[in-house]
Amino acid sequence: MSLLGNKNYPLHIIYNIWLVLAGILFLLSAVNLYILFAPISKTLAICLTVSLAVYAIGACILSGLFSVGITKKLMTMPEKIHGYGSVIGFFVLLFAPLILSCMLFKMRDVTFAVIALLCFFLAVRSFALFIMADKTRFLGAFIENEGIWQRLCLLFVYLPFTVLSIRQLI
Repeated sequence: MSLLGNKNYPLHIIYNIWLVLAGILFLLSAVNLYILFAPISKTLAICLTVSLAVYAIGACILSGLFSVGITKKLMTMPEKIHGYGSVIGFFVLLFAPLILSCMLFKMRDVTFAVIALLCFFLAVRSFALFIMADKTRFLGAFIENEGIWQRLCLLFVYLPFTVLSIRQLI
């Protein structure tokens, strides 16, 4: 997905603006989730807030401000900031459904907790396939479609929070 922000792509400005705005929204969401969950478990609320904030800053805001090159080689400082920020943010976000699941078990919302836990495991599996897709031994195999695995990983991470948002609205 990072290549969409490369200067050689026609809609790179829109994509990069979207990333920065998404990061700001994730930061606001992190604060709201802290307010929602701190009365139940301050420790888990802090962990969840930090997870979302690191993702918002690293994989969204910094990635939107500093574009990646055409290749995955991190040659320039902007490419390094984008690459490291994205990797760290993405990896830390991976644990958000697990933290949410722990919070939900603490609240005795077992069904939703199990769904969040399942989403965590599916996200980890998708993330592993995303990492494996980059390896030369998987060239030509279905695994090499790293964009699919990255999007699936994000889907499984976002899904429990989407359900939580809908439940809060209802």
